[in-house]
Amino acid sequence: MECYKSLGVPASKLVLAYPWYGYDYTCSAGDSPGADGFCHVTKATQTSLPVAKKQLATAEPPGRIWQANSSTPHFYYRDVNKTLHRVDYDDSQSLIAKYK
Repeated sequence: MECYKSLGVPASKLVLAYPWYGYDYTCSAGDSPGADGFCHVTKATQTSLPVAKKQLATAEPPGRIWQANSSTPHFYYRDVNKTLHRVDYDDSQSLIAKYK
């Protein structure tokens, strides 16, 4: 926002938008969460916050993980085929951090 304002764009012309959705990343077969928290992604699909919350109920331990550098939570779960997925999403806690 500050960048646009420095270019002379009036604040009244800016619209600030934050996500209320997430991404479900399908990991490679046989993958497990790495020490860095990432898996080898083979597919990514957008997901809604209600779906992400439902999947969180089946998350692998430790459940919800807070990613401090992006102020974003994520978790891992396995689908019916036992394929590992990582879901990154925004919720009220992450959006409050981003609003500030």
